[in-house]
Amino acid sequence: MLIGFDLVKCLCDILEKKVEYSDVVLIVTCIETDFRNDKEWTEFWLNQVSPINIFMPTHSKQLYHYKKTDVHNLIDDMLSDGKIVRRERTHLLDSISSLPDPWYNLIPSEEHMTPAVQDAWNYFKMLDALCRS
Repeated sequence: MLIGFDLVKCLCDILEKKVEYSDVVLIVTCIETDFRNDKEWTEFWLNQVSPINIFMPTHSKQLYHYKKTDVHNLIDDMLSDGKIVRRERTHLLDSISSLPDPWYNLIPSEEHMTPAVQDAWNYFKMLDALCRS
């Protein structure tokens, strides 16, 4: 269960299959684009594929590597699922967004759990499986 704090980096990770879509709880962004508005979507895309952004050495992950339709479909799915949340710019959240890894776990990975938390997590997974069947 992941929360992302950089829309472009997070979208790239999902498109590259480094992160599973189902593992994403939400992505917090300060991008004010209304992706359902064709004019704003086109403006966002043109910004992503502009030579200035492509050749900036600070951007290691960029959307221009992917098909426009794939990016648009992913954003549309995330909006429909309530996985993109817009926030106001703040110093703290901007600092988090500038870190190299944009993802944060809501639940610690199993290898970092204490034995008591691991037992509780296994119990939770068992109950979840029983309730689904």
